[in-house]
Amino acid sequence: MSTGPATNGDVPFTCEVVPDGDSVAIRLSGELDLATAPEVDAAFADVAQRSVPVILDLRGLQFMDSRGIRMLVAYHDQALAAGFPLTVACDEPITKLLKLTGLDRRLMLIE
Repeated sequence: MSTGPATNGDVPFTCEVVPDGDSVAIRLSGELDLATAPEVDAAFADVAQRSVPVILDLRGLQFMDSRGIRMLVAYHDQALAAGFPLTVACDEPITKLLKLTGLDRRLMLIE
């Protein structure tokens, strides 16, 4: 299920929910910020109700602001409380940001 594209500036944003065996992947691309965050919040809320492992795939993002960081913390806490694993897939730019904020020690990351 794809909920995009929405646009923020010149970069199209997409949020795609993809079943992957016993887990669900939420794949993001474009820019994650205050304007596009509600779409991701809605997708995560829907997936979280299933209590299955979730992979939040950020490898398609070109930009993520502080709203994205707050989302990752909230999703991690929600998954922990509900008892399902949350894994964050990211590449170098986002990994660097997560290391700067210390979230690389809190989140389960795959590159």
